[in-house]
Amino acid sequence: MTNDQADDRILPRESSHERTVRHCLAELLSLDALYRMILDIPGVIMEFGLHRGRHLAALTALRGVHEPCNPHRRIIGFDTFTGFPDVTDIDTTSPSAAAGRFALTDGYPHHLHDVLNAHEQG
Repeated sequence: MTNDQADDRILPRESSHERTVRHCLAELLSLDALYRMILDIPGVIMEFGLHRGRHLAALTALRGVHEPCNPHRRIIGFDTFTGFPDVTDIDTTSPSAAAGRFALTDGYPHHLHDVLNAHEQG
């Protein structure tokens, strides 16, 4: 049984929009639970493979909630923004494995930088 099938059995009248919102909130709550686990642990948070930076922005917001006065908790993200450079036979087990998959426009890193700076200012 897939997650969507389980959702249909639990919430049979849930709209597509309601399901999307519920999944988004569950993801944010999961990130919040993870963030709370590291409050007493010094160091930085790193994310490898940002894609559009949604989790990076959420973690930045959570830092503002949980550690507004901790200048040492840095959140660092890594991504090429060019997608997969190439794929090999072992990668082809996934339909999303294709050269260039997950690439973003040239200006996207600057846009993400501006978004994250806006979070920092808030």
